[in-house]
Amino acid sequence: MKVDVAVVGGGALGLSIAYNVAKRGLKTMVFEANYLGFGSTGRDIGLVRERVVDDVAKLALMGLKMHDKLPDKLGVNTLFRRSGCLIVALEEEEAKALEEKYKAYKRMGVQCDPLRLEEVKKRFPYVNVERLKACYYDKREGLVHPLALLWAYFEAFKKVGGALRKQAKVKSLKVEGGSFRVATDAETVEARKVVIAAGVYSSELAKQVGLTVPVEPLAREALVTEPMKPFLGPVIERPSNGFLLGQTMRGEFIGTIGSLGRSYDLSLSSYSFLKEFSRQAVEIVPALSGLKILRQWTWICDTTPDGKPLIGETSVNGLYLACGCHDYGLSIIPAIGELLGRLIVGGEVDPLIKPFSPARF
Repeated sequence: MKVDVAVVGGGALGLSIAYNVAKRGLKTMVFEANYLGFGSTGRDIGLVRERVVDDVAKLALMGLKMHDKLPDKLGVNTLFRRSGCLIVALEEEEAKALEEKYKAYKRMGVQCDPLRLEEVKKRFPYVNVERLKACYYDKREGLVHPLALLWAYFEAFKKVGGALRKQAKVKSLKVEGGSFRVATDAETVEARKVVIAAGVYSSELAKQVGLTVPVEPLAREALVTEPMKPFLGPVIERPSNGFLLGQTMRGEFIGTIGSLGRSYDLSLSSYSFLKEFSRQAVEIVPALSGLKILRQWTWICDTTPDGKPLIGETSVNGLYLACGCHDYGLSIIPAIGELLGRLIVGGEVDPLIKPFSPARF
């Protein structure tokens, strides 16, 4: 079989790119090694933020605006809402660090403003302000349901004629005669262009065509609780230790804290994580005391040395990368899909993705 574009990786990122290529008329096939939602998309907790590093903030802002319109554009409700985010400090040193970050955010055009603790108490009475040393509020950030986003892109991809191969791990990627041979256990497909959007496994595939891609894993833990009547408006984040707490539309609380370091192991869920997350969650929002935890899991972020994603064409003609999105991938996925789609089809390198070219390594 021959296709114009093969996309390796069936997460929300891979499907967003595939959709944007297929809707422009190119015959496109996606290869997913497992089932849809197995990878980092299905394990993410869904925070969509604009407070990211340097030039990535511009992509995130574009992504935020696109998230608002995706349900109408794709025809599936992604359950995105602009909940806002409270960024808190519980110690004096954290407060000083937040003040410096605030200055950087302002330079990047991020709308993250300080709140007096009296105002926090008035607007968000469930927050234990006695433990806070500082608080900032970003009203533009929000939450999306990762699996709903994934499904929305999948349905839209199918409608424009895209093909998906599930349980189809790519075992071999070769360049032959100006095109690519993408081989699984079941078939070999010839493609004019290939996009590697396989998260932490992107480097393994790139090696097969002689490329070194500096992507490493960062394992994080997450959990979900039983539902309560929704009352938590904004997501609550403590940047100093990676603490995040949000409430879904159905009332469950989702959260994460810290990391497990450089690991590919998806079975690392620990009691120490449960204990520390629960302690801090109740410390900040006392009403959560006694709430039952339903499930915990591990997800793997794909990271790069400079904290920025890899987006664009490589030194191998016709081979593109879309990986290294750290823990802010959901924020920029709509933007990457649109801009990389334009590049693949028309050769247009948008200024927003130019800083993330794989050529910088």
